[in-house]
Amino acid sequence: MSTSQRIRYRITGYNFTEISKRKGSIEYQLMDDFGNERTVTAMATINLFKKVSKVTPIYHRELPLISELASKKLNDSVIVDFTEFNKKHPRGSMRKQKISVPSVKVRSVGTAQISDFSSILDNKLRLLQLMFISVVCFVSATYIFSKIPSLFS
Repeated sequence: MSTSQRIRYRITGYNFTEISKRKGSIEYQLMDDFGNERTVTAMATINLFKKVSKVTPIYHRELPLISELASKKLNDSVIVDFTEFNKKHPRGSMRKQKISVPSVKVRSVGTAQISDFSSILDNKLRLLQLMFISVVCFVSATYIFSKIPSLFS
């Protein structure tokens, strides 16, 4: 990146790995215009609807790239310009000071980025369905038995 700090990447794949409830890591597989492959990993937060709600880059220098990737889908292309970021944060400048890497809000990506999401949420929904069916069966059985004349009267 001697003269131009703009790079075009195409998203060739991604993989979400759940680490804890509603948190995980998302790994983007990228390919640039020259055929070079690259993998970028970020921490992801999942909302109740199984959608990535925000991502936080693991390495601060990948913030411009993660910002672009967060709202893209498979096979989309992104052009990342690192010029302004590198002017503001030259290499080695972050080692001397403690910084917090900001999170990137994700808008309207859907569940496409999450392929192996086996969350507790799925189990909770199944439990709620089972409870609903049980209540309906109990109310129905109570109503039916109230209409049948008692055998002991």
